[in-house]
Amino acid sequence: MKKTPRKYQKQVSKKGNIYIAFEMRLGKSFSTLLWLENKDLLAGGRKILIVSPGIVSLAWRNELLEEDQIFYNMVPMTYEERKNVLTLPAKKNKALFFLVNYESIYVLFKEIQKAKFDAIVLDEATRIKSPKAQVTKRAIWLSRFIPYRLALAGLPAPEGIADLYCQMAFVNGGDWLGCANYWEFRKTYFTNPDARGFNWVPSLRGRKVIKETFQREASVMTRKQAGLKEKKIYKVFSGKLQGTTKDVYDKMLETWETPNANDSSPEECFAKHSIVPLMWARMFTGGNALACGFRLFMPWKLEKLLDLCNKELKSEQIVVWFAFKEEANTAASKPYLNCPLINGETDKAERVKIINRFQKRKFRVLCIMEQVGKYGIKLDAADTAIYYSNEHSLEARAQSEDRIISPGRKDAKLIIDLVTEDTIDEDIHRQLKRKKINAKEILSKIEKKKITRDNDKH
Repeated sequence: MKKTPRKYQKQVSKKGNIYIAFEMRLGKSFSTLLWLENKDLLAGGRKILIVSPGIVSLAWRNELLEEDQIFYNMVPMTYEERKNVLTLPAKKNKALFFLVNYESIYVLFKEIQKAKFDAIVLDEATRIKSPKAQVTKRAIWLSRFIPYRLALAGLPAPEGIADLYCQMAFVNGGDWLGCANYWEFRKTYFTNPDARGFNWVPSLRGRKVIKETFQREASVMTRKQAGLKEKKIYKVFSGKLQGTTKDVYDKMLETWETPNANDSSPEECFAKHSIVPLMWARMFTGGNALACGFRLFMPWKLEKLLDLCNKELKSEQIVVWFAFKEEANTAASKPYLNCPLINGETDKAERVKIINRFQKRKFRVLCIMEQVGKYGIKLDAADTAIYYSNEHSLEARAQSEDRIISPGRKDAKLIIDLVTEDTIDEDIHRQLKRKKINAKEILSKIEKKKITRDNDKH
């Protein structure tokens, strides 16, 4: 390896199949190459499959180029091109890497099986946390036939401790903790396995066993443990919905209906499932009222955002995160911030250009969608991140927050949330804080406390 490894990276390389739970900027990809080298998997005749979200493949490309490795980045290829590349034999002098996205595990499942890989690496392994997803099922199936397996993520259990099972079943070749599948795992270690959603509560003993086993079989490292100092300052600005907007919002949650504001004699727009009005409610809190024909209105959030960017933080580099496309498009447009925007319609080449210009401070404010920018990009030139709206997912929030982290800088990063009072905004903000506490607790050191039968009664 050309780079000098840190102590914790050397320790990882000595372990068997493993989950690397390193926070961002701690070198997960370089640690992976060290691990592969230790297993003699960088030698000639070896084939290694790297699976990651599409945008993350660019980071892998750079890492492999830096270490003079041979690879095919299959993400931008057509289906037929990917099929043909998978049939290529290994090289005689060096290992051959194949970079694919998660969808390829499903689409090219048979071809991947036939390719006979020596090792498989899942980057951002939380993509297989759902037991019902086809990608999850096929990743676990592949783990039975590929001898060396590695999973990577900075936050392995963003929605709860149950997220760990499928990921660790992949690492262990098909099962974990003596459970052949997720449903057996839930029945064994949770107190009410027939409940839904967040009502799946692990027993005291179950939580201890899961956490202890994970920490024994994984390599956990935070930036603080690695000696990389950082400081984040969190601030919340609150405001209220006004007038008829608040009336429509309240009615929406009460009746699951919303009137069509573009009609002179409004019809009722009705939703059978609660998720639809809840989505509308989230849109209303930020001024995105296009659902059911409402026009966009000027909410307090947009006014506050303009005030922050143009006055209070006028000398700062700022990234503004959005959950909804229309919010981002409006805020970035000419009457308002008049700044570059990255959303799902921005192609990869254009994204790279925009990010490079932002990093070089060619412009000051960048608007970006949370789901689009949460992986594989570096925005550490930013001094401040503003969350105009939030996704429900802690993973999206944590990943997007870490985009602006630069451990070498001594000054603190400012994280601002714009939260509309007495709305679903407050619920989402509160839930994200709760999830973060739980996710961090899973990674914290085990307390040496004996669990007795008396305190396991529930």
